[in-house]
Amino acid sequence: MRREECLQGSRKARQEGRLREAADSLEQALAQYPDDRALLFELVPLLEQLERQDDVLERLDQALESAPGDAEIRMARARIRASLGRFREATQD
Repeated sequence: MRREECLQGSRKARQEGRLREAADSLEQALAQYPDDRALLFELVPLLEQLERQDDVLERLDQALESAPGDAEIRMARARIRASLGRFREATQD
């Protein structure tokens, strides 16, 4: 499936309240386009809504392997860590 189709399908599913389906669509797209920040930042809030913070952290860690200096990804990871009470780790980002 093409990137744009995945994005559109995910957004439609999200609007209709089908969060799990929306996240699945984005995860499939990220499997094909692992360095796509737009897909990542569409997926992060969905995973948070689904209370899959560990999956969010895993995705953000993977993204930082490709782009270690990306401040936006580091901030997102710090925010998730802080929400989980992992303050010491959060301050390292």
